[in-house]
Amino acid sequence: MQVRQYRYDNLRAWALPEVVNFLPTLLHLALALFLLGLVDFLWEINKFVATFTLAICILFGTMYAMVMVLPHITDCPYKTPFSQLLGLVYYRIRAALHSLRKDNVSPPRFVSLEQAEYQAIQVRRDALQAKALAWLMTNTRNPSIIKIVTQSLAGLTSHFTAVPVLRGAGAIQRVSEQLLSCFTENRVSPYSIGMTNQFQLNEEKGMEAGLYAKALVGLIESLPASRWPQRPPKDLHLYANVLDSALGSLAAQTEDADAAVYAVCAREHVYRAGRNRFPNSQSHTPLHNLGVLLDVTRKVAEDELIPGIGSVVCIIDTIRRCVEATAMEQRHTMWRDFGSPLLLILQDTPPDCRVREALSRTLACFGGLNPNRDYSDGNDPTEHRLIFALSALLVITVQVGTRRDDDEELAKSIAASLNTVLDSYSCTFVHSIRPLSEALTLVFPVFESSQSTEVKRCYLEMVRHADFADIPSHIFPKLMDILRDEEQIDIHSGLARVLERHLHRPEVATFVSDERILKSLIQTLSSANSEDRAQASFLLVEICSVGLKAGGKGAQRAAIAPLIRVGLLEALKVFFWSCSVEISSNEALVQVYGQEDNWVPRLLALLDLYQAEILESGVMDACILLCLLIQPHETRNLQEWWGRYIDWVGSRAPKPRPKGALYRRHDA
Repeated sequence: MQVRQYRYDNLRAWALPEVVNFLPTLLHLALALFLLGLVDFLWEINKFVATFTLAICILFGTMYAMVMVLPHITDCPYKTPFSQLLGLVYYRIRAALHSLRKDNVSPPRFVSLEQAEYQAIQVRRDALQAKALAWLMTNTRNPSIIKIVTQSLAGLTSHFTAVPVLRGAGAIQRVSEQLLSCFTENRVSPYSIGMTNQFQLNEEKGMEAGLYAKALVGLIESLPASRWPQRPPKDLHLYANVLDSALGSLAAQTEDADAAVYAVCAREHVYRAGRNRFPNSQSHTPLHNLGVLLDVTRKVAEDELIPGIGSVVCIIDTIRRCVEATAMEQRHTMWRDFGSPLLLILQDTPPDCRVREALSRTLACFGGLNPNRDYSDGNDPTEHRLIFALSALLVITVQVGTRRDDDEELAKSIAASLNTVLDSYSCTFVHSIRPLSEALTLVFPVFESSQSTEVKRCYLEMVRHADFADIPSHIFPKLMDILRDEEQIDIHSGLARVLERHLHRPEVATFVSDERILKSLIQTLSSANSEDRAQASFLLVEICSVGLKAGGKGAQRAAIAPLIRVGLLEALKVFFWSCSVEISSNEALVQVYGQEDNWVPRLLALLDLYQAEILESGVMDACILLCLLIQPHETRNLQEWWGRYIDWVGSRAPKPRPKGALYRRHDA
C-alpha cells in the first residue's frame, strides 16, 4: 500500500497522465503533416491525383474539426485531443472580451468536458436511472438481481418523472411476481378473483412485502383512473384481482405499520387505475368503498397507528388521487368522511414538513382548486395553498352541507384549523400575510350567512392577518356596521382585534371616531369572557394613545371627546374594580389587564384634559390599586405615579379628599 501510494503521488506530481494523453496529439499532428507532404509531392507529378488526394484530406479534416467542436455543443461522444484545448481557448477569448467591456455582467466560467457531462447527467437523472433499471430488469435472469432492482423501486417518489419508462419495461409485472412470492399459500391464479384468506404471509418476508407494496404505489400512483372505454396497462389489468387479494392479506396480517399503510394505498391505486370500475361524471355507478383507507387514516390521526412520515404522505397522496378520480358531485360526501381525520393530522403537523405539503394539495382537491397552483406570490406556497384550500372547504361545508349537526362540527374544525395555520404562518411575516384578497372575497358570503360564532371569528382572523390593501373595499365598512350592532356582541372582540391591527391606517380613522363603535367597545369591557375584556381594553388603550398624539390640547380634547361622551371613565372604573375583586391570581390579572403600564400613564395624561371627570369618576384610584395587586413587589413606578397624582390633586383641589381604601393600602 505504501509503495503504491508513493508511486501514485509521484505520477501526479510529474503530470504523467497529461503526458500520456498528449501522445495521441503528436500522432494526429504527424498524420496531418504526412498528408500535407503527400499532396505537395503529388502536385509536381500528377495534379489530378494530387487534387483528388487534397479533396479527401479536406473532407476528413472537416470531419475531424467537427468532432473537435461537437462535444462543446451537443452530447456527442466523439472527441479529439484538441477538444479540451479548444474549450480553453474559447473561454480565454470570452474572458478577454469581458474584461474589455467592463460591465456588471458576471465573468464567464470555464466548464470542462467532464463538468459538462456531469451537468447533463444531473439534468436527465431520472430518465437515465429509469433506463438503467429497465435494462437490468429486461436483460438479467439472476433472481437476486431482479429482487434488488424491484426493491429499489420502493424509493420512487412523486417527483420522479421517468416512471413510464419503468412501466414500459414490465416493472409492474416484476414487482407483482416478487410480492406474490412473499406468501407461503398462493392458490390463486392472476386471472381469477380470489379471497384474501387464500394468501398466507410469510412472517420472515413481511418487511420485504412492504417494500414491494411501496414500489407498486410509486409505479401506479401517476396513472389516471381507468374509465370505460379507456383500457388500463395490460400487466396491471391482468394482475389487478390477485394484487387486490394479496395486498388485502398483507394489510391484515403484517405487524409493520408502514407495510400495512403501503399495502392499503397500493390496493386503492390498483383498484383506481387497473380495474375499469371507477365511475365517470355521467355514470350512475356507486362510489367505490374507501372504508379501509378511511379506517387507516383515522387510526393515523388518532395515533392508534404510528407509521413513518413517508407512509403518512403516501396515505394523503392516495386520498388525493381518489378525489381526483371522483366526480365533483361526490367529493363532498368523501370530504364529510375524510375531513375530520385530515384536519387532526394537519393540527399535529409542524411547519416545513412533507406531510403539510401533501395535505395542502389534497385539501385543494377536496375544495375544487388546482393542487399545483401557487397562491403565494413568492412566499411559502404550502401555507398559502392551505389557507385557500381551507377557505374553499369552509364555503363548501357551510353552503352545500345537508346533515346539519355533522356539517356544523366539521365547519368548526375547519375554522379552528384555519386559525392555527394563520397564527403559525403569520410568524414568518413582518406585518401581514399577502395575498389574501381572493380568499377573503370567497369566504365573506359565508361570514354573512353563517350562524356559527366560530366561523365568524375565523373570518375575522383572516381579515386581521391580511394586509389592508388586500381587504376588498366593500368588506371593511360592513364589518364596522356589525361592530355597531349590539345584537352581535359575541364577535365584537374579534372585530376589536381587526380594528387594533389596522388602527394606524388613515382609512380607519373615521371609524375610530364613531361613537356607536366606541360604545360597543366600551360595553365589551363588561363581557363575561376575560379574553373579550382584555381585547377591548388593549384596543381602547391604543385609541387613547393615538388621540394623545394628535398635537396640542385642543386637538387632543377633540380626539378623546367621543370616548368621554360614551362613558369610558365609568366603564374603566367598573372594569378595574371587577378585575380586582373577581380575579385572584396574578397571571389571570396580567392576562386580562396586561402589564402595569397600560392605563396609568394614559389616565395621568388625561388629567390635564378632563380633570373634573377623572376626579369624579374615581377611575384613577381603581387603576392604581389594580396595578398594585398585579405586581405588589415592584412598586417603584406606582409610587412615582401615585405621587404625581396626589400632587396634581393637591394643587387643583381646594379641599383634601378623605382617606379611602387606596390610602390605607398605600400606607400598609
